[in-house]
Amino acid sequence: MKLFLNCKFCKKSNKLNPTASDRYELSKKIGTNFKFACNHCKLIDEYHVNSVHSSKGINSKVLLIFLLIGSIFVFVSLSKFLDSRNIQSVYLLPIGLAILPMVYFAWFSNEEKKIRNFNRYKL
Repeated sequence: MKLFLNCKFCKKSNKLNPTASDRYELSKKIGTNFKFACNHCKLIDEYHVNSVHSSKGINSKVLLIFLLIGSIFVFVSLSKFLDSRNIQSVYLLPIGLAILPMVYFAWFSNEEKKIRNFNRYKL
């Protein structure tokens, strides 16, 4: 989950460095009203914590790519292992392949829940 703030002047999105699970925690870190310099137009203005919003970061995409590569690796390794031992791969191969997508979707749903909760509650 990444925190973003839209500039009042140029209307472009800026990433905030502090991490927080909700706006109350963010207000404890940076204050309810805080000054922020836009990364694009370099103008400084005062913002309220409620003007901060959260969205998905690059982490979910990177995790998905690693899990897809991991799924291919697990598929190749498991099929070679099961074939060398004359084990019926029809039953065990789908189980091995289902574990990595389950990890991603569990993490993804948790991330979506955090984003929804951050954006829902305001001070």
